[in-house]
Amino acid sequence: MQLTKNELVKAIDGKAIRIPENDFEIGGISIDSRTIKPKEVFFAIKGERYDGHDFLNEVHEKGGLFSVVERDIGRNAVLVKDTRIALSQLASFYRNKFTPLTVAITGSNGKTTTKRLTSLVLERKFNVLVSPRSYNNDIGIPLTIFKLRSECEILLLEFGMNYRGEIRHLSEVAQPKIGVITNIAPVHIGNIGSLEEILTEKLEATSFCHTVFINADDNMLMKAIEDLKRRKRVITFGIKKGDVKARDITLTVDGSIFKVDETEFFLSLIGRYNVYNALVSIAIGDELGIDRKEIATALQKAVPEEGRDRRIRIGDILIIDSTYNSNPVSLLSVLETLKLLKGRKIAVLGDMLELGEEAVRFHKEIGKRLNEFDIRALFTYGELAQVFAKETNLPSVSSYNDISNLVSSLKCFVKAGDIILIKGSRKMKMEKVVEELGKGSRQ
Repeated sequence: MQLTKNELVKAIDGKAIRIPENDFEIGGISIDSRTIKPKEVFFAIKGERYDGHDFLNEVHEKGGLFSVVERDIGRNAVLVKDTRIALSQLASFYRNKFTPLTVAITGSNGKTTTKRLTSLVLERKFNVLVSPRSYNNDIGIPLTIFKLRSECEILLLEFGMNYRGEIRHLSEVAQPKIGVITNIAPVHIGNIGSLEEILTEKLEATSFCHTVFINADDNMLMKAIEDLKRRKRVITFGIKKGDVKARDITLTVDGSIFKVDETEFFLSLIGRYNVYNALVSIAIGDELGIDRKEIATALQKAVPEEGRDRRIRIGDILIIDSTYNSNPVSLLSVLETLKLLKGRKIAVLGDMLELGEEAVRFHKEIGKRLNEFDIRALFTYGELAQVFAKETNLPSVSSYNDISNLVSSLKCFVKAGDIILIKGSRKMKMEKVVEELGKGSRQ
């Protein structure tokens, strides 16, 4: 890390306590006392379950240089009003020491997969630093920025959103020059209020951008396109329309085949929604001068990740592991994909959370549509998911509030050739169903 003690103290407007006055190099930044390394600085962050201030002795024992704290702890430290804000302040300062092209991807669905595909494409030509996993908030973004080095040409980030103002804050820290909005959907609508407000918040990701990529097939985004065009260079992507448009799409259990202009692409990720995700990477690759054949080669290397529509075979049974999260748009999208597959189809669905006052309505609407997707049996888990069961007339329907009972019944029901979709919001931990159905299975 290219940072000194004096730079850190000044950047976060902190007060050094019991720290030598001479300047010295800092080895890194940590927020986790379990993994801190010698010569790293520890930021004592207060979380929902833990307070970093409770682990300062462990930090000292492991060789941490000093801690950034909100109260005097009797050890060498830098005192600030809010350690979480200080982390962002330092990240903003540190980012300005380097000159990578910063790309930020946001949207209601597909952010992480789009980021992963875009990374595969950009790495064909550039040195890319990409945020790991879902490092997409005011903790994850700074931790990614702290990994910047002078050789980095592109910084590729993902902006999440749980509350109003979050994306604006992340934009101020990272100041991306290229922005992507994948789509607008009722995700976290319980926290934000309405689709219009979600759109307004997502557009904050473009505040510092000179070029913006948006989904031309998304009606909400199209409402904002004329205003965006007055201020930014806008490039659209889509299946129905767009500057970068997919055609001749074939969707199978093994993935997707499609063309953009005359170049054919194969993606081992299922579903039409992943075609949209791939289109972003193609559009950005075009913009940054990467040959279409190189882009196609890069996208062939994409593999499904755990919980993100990964295909798992257990004997003669196929599981679609879509357990990472669920909302009305992503659920309907994967159900459309399920419909295309050959075999007896079983849907195991958990609650869709964070939908606020509209939660029951969204569950009712999807419940009424379940018979459109050639599903033989429905197993639900959770109070809200029971609404799916009440609203459908599928041949076999059962509801559970105990996941062990659900798994037991499911094991008795399945037979060779079945296709099982498992999906629910993150807090429902639907991956437990996948684990119980068969550990050590092959993709």
